[in-house]
Amino acid sequence: MSKLNRFNWIARSYDRLVNIVFGQTLNNAQMHFMNEIGPTDSVLIIGGGTGKFLRDLLKMKSEIRIVYVEASSEMINLAKQQIGNASNMSFIHGTEENIPAQLFDVVITNFFLDLFTDDKLGKVIKTVSAHLRVGGKWFVSDFEKTGKLSHRILLSLMYLFFHVTGSIDAKRLTDWRPLFESENLILEKQQSVRDGFVSASVFVKMK
Repeated sequence: MSKLNRFNWIARSYDRLVNIVFGQTLNNAQMHFMNEIGPTDSVLIIGGGTGKFLRDLLKMKSEIRIVYVEASSEMINLAKQQIGNASNMSFIHGTEENIPAQLFDVVITNFFLDLFTDDKLGKVIKTVSAHLRVGGKWFVSDFEKTGKLSHRILLSLMYLFFHVTGSIDAKRLTDWRPLFESENLILEKQQSVRDGFVSASVFVKMK
């Protein structure tokens, strides 16, 4: 199955569904460390979704230069509607394989790493990391394995839903943190919410 447009079918109801299940938890996690982005940084957002986060980020950091890579054409259309005309934006309909040949000051992945199977995720992280300059920061918002029954049940239901509908191949959450360490991405800070189920993290590329 093609990697493109697998989320088109849910794009217009995605934000509403997230709000029903999580309220503002995911949005708050995504925005938690955004004040640390420099005013003129070059930013790669991959798997950006509907653009709600993009709109909020540009309100805070209006001068940053953003490349927005998203595999769903419908998500890109919604993101463009969120921000209107912005000269500092570049939208790419594609995957990590379509990132421009340049180095970025910042990479942002919000609830993106949880989409991939164990054997695929390491390759994705390696590819994206190659586009982050040494000393640059990778901001990650994502789910965490806590061992709590309620969290395990919710994760299982989410993965079942998106796997059965053909949106993702993964059936469970992969432990992505060791893969970051292997790419010399060192945790600088982290904030956890919802009893540790959701975290916002900042990693620095050391070499």
